[in-house]
Amino acid sequence: MEKKSILSNETLMPMSFAISLVIGTFWLSSKLTDIEVKVDKVESKLQDQWSSTEMENWSLKLKMANPEIDIPEVR
Repeated sequence: MEKKSILSNETLMPMSFAISLVIGTFWLSSKLTDIEVKVDKVESKLQDQWSSTEMENWSLKLKMANPEIDIPEVR
């Protein structure tokens, strides 16, 4: 009884393609995760910005709570 080898020239190419595909998938996944983290940081910085109305309201509240402090006008 002759033992047949599992690895041959016919199976080597499909196996290397499958391994390359798995490695490529993991690499792409890590890159997309990095991009997602960066986008989340940008979005959070954009949400932290105050509008001019919010700044003016805060300034008026500060003036009302502290009449002794000279606070410049918000433009």
